[in-house]
Order: sequence, then structure tokens, then C-alpha cells
Amino acid sequence: MNLTGSTFEGEPHRGVVKMEGQGKFTFPNGDVYDGNFEDGMFHGNGTLYISEKGKFVGRWDRGRVIDGEYFFADGLKAEMDDWDYCSQKDRRFYSERQNGLQPAGQSLHTNTGVIPSIPQGCYDTGASYYDPSTGNLHNYSGVFLRKASQDEADWIVLHCRVQR
Repeated sequence: MNLTGSTFEGEPHRGVVKMEGQGKFTFPNGDVYDGNFEDGMFHGNGTLYISEKGKFVGRWDRGRVIDGEYFFADGLKAEMDDWDYCSQKDRRFYSERQNGLQPAGQSLHTNTGVIPSIPQGCYDTGASYYDPSTGNLHNYSGVFLRKASQDEADWIVLHCRVQR
């Protein structure tokens, strides 16, 4: 695994540490799977931690997800059916649902309350920013991520905060 940049921590089986039984697999990007393995594959119960994004708690069968639940980094459980988080029905952030709304004039612009700095005329997508002059998405450090599709760009301009 040294060649791939991944690491595995687990109990030795028959004198050799291999991906079998309970263990922890760390991907090169820092994401971590902590759970059961069989024959080198995720198998049984485990949690996949996605760096700074959240976690997926689930059950695997020889490398394939059987079922599970995703939780965002702030603890919000993703609901795929009847999703009403930050929708037209209820525009509150999860932190506002948990702790109540802020007084007038102190409204949150993000769930964490921290507004990332982006260039003037660009749109904050919540995970990156969109520059309409180039059609590109950039991370908050300004590094190019990718070109936005036309549908994506239209949605961003219609729904996201613009830096004035």
C-alpha cells in the first residue's frame, strides 16, 4: 500500500497484517474507512469518514454498499426522500434549526456563520465559488476546480449569494 499512499491498521491474522477483520484504511486524500474487512474489501459494518465533509455509516457486502446513512460534518442527517433542508419550504440552516434563528440583522449567510472571502462579482456555492466571467469553479483559495456546465451555472446565478 505504500505505493498507493494508502495505509491499513488492523490486527494480525496468522502472523500477518492484512485487510481482514476489524481495521482502519486511510486513503491518500485523508478519507478513512473504519470497520470490518473480508478478503481486502469493506465487509460488514463500518464508517467511511469523508474529510471535512461528513461520514457514511453503513453496511457492506464484499466491497458493495448494502445500506447506510450519510451525515454532514455538522451532524445533519441526509434525507433523500422529502428533503426540506435549505429549500423553498424551509430556508433555515441546520444550525438555525438546532439553535434557533439569529436576531434581525445577524442572519447567517452560511451554516457555520463564517463567510468565505471570494472575488467581487463571483457567486458563493457553499463549497467553492463560481466566476461568471470565465464560467469556472474555484476553491476558496482561488485554485481552479473545473468548468461549470450551463445548467449548473444557471442554477448558481439564480440561487447563490453574489459578492458585491
